[in-house]
Amino acid sequence: MGTYKVKYYAGTYSGTRTVTAEDAEDAIAKVRAKIRGDMTLSMYSDSYKVVEVNDDDDDDDDDE
Repeated sequence: MGTYKVKYYAGTYSGTRTVTAEDAEDAIAKVRAKIRGDMTLSMYSDSYKVVEVNDDDDDDDDDE
């Protein structure tokens, strides 16, 4: 699990949202679902991109 910042453009909506997800694909799906729920018009083009990842997994820090 990690924290993902997703940048989006969907119709007249644009910005970034931060979500906790398993991977980038899951993060984009979560943001897309939230944006689609907020929108009042059903026809639009959209674009989503993960711009930052903070991995909460501390296993990689055990190299001491």
